[in-house]
Amino acid sequence: MKGIRSLEFETVGLASRVIDDIVFIKFKNDVFETMTDLAESERLLNLLEYLRKDDRINALILSNEPESFGEKTYDKFIIRILHQDLEKNHLYPEETIDKISRSKQINILNHIILYLIRINKITVAALNGEIATPFFGASLAMDFRFVSEDMEFVLPHTKFGLHPTGGLPYFLPRYIGHGKAMEYLLTGQKIPAQKALKLNLVNAVFPKKNFEQQVIKRIRAINQQDFGSIGISKRLAYFNRDEIIQYFEMEMEMFN
Repeated sequence: MKGIRSLEFETVGLASRVIDDIVFIKFKNDVFETMTDLAESERLLNLLEYLRKDDRINALILSNEPESFGEKTYDKFIIRILHQDLEKNHLYPEETIDKISRSKQINILNHIILYLIRINKITVAALNGEIATPFFGASLAMDFRFVSEDMEFVLPHTKFGLHPTGGLPYFLPRYIGHGKAMEYLLTGQKIPAQKALKLNLVNAVFPKKNFEQQVIKRIRAINQQDFGSIGISKRLAYFNRDEIIQYFEMEMEMFN
């Protein structure tokens, strides 16, 4: 695969390692800079495509450094592409934004989401710290979500007057119902780890200590199941996956 010589590498924005039949990818630093950087985003997409065809790998874990998916990182990116400072209680209309940068970020994340739905392998989000709107949405496209006790879903898109990305308006109502989903999407209320567990948005909450090891242990146990049945179950569970393609097409039409 072009640009991929090994499943194990580390750059400024990404780190990938192999643990038995599991690939563990961690986003480092500023995830928005990583995803809008041509070399880094291409490296990630090539890696994901490589994994799709590698029969030695049965599971993919996507994780993050505590600050990389958080509200401050999100705010920094949005403020930069708005070309102005954030003023208290001021909402910036979608029309004022640098649409090239925002479209790039949306498109790359949408490609990743489609990949996660289609891949015939177990996909896992291992989340800690704050998880802002786009990556909250993307995590709901994965088979499992394991979070640390300090994890918190945050929705800072509301203070900028921007629409929620990462497929969040598509996925969230499917987990918690339309009315409750709209409450969060429109008010920007935060969802801490234990509340997310009660809402069935995550599968388990682990202590911060040895968090990654606990996630890997859980996935190893799941990997003991017959992999053929796992693949069939995933295809049946996502039988209506064409809907998300239509959703993304509608999103880009409305945004552009």
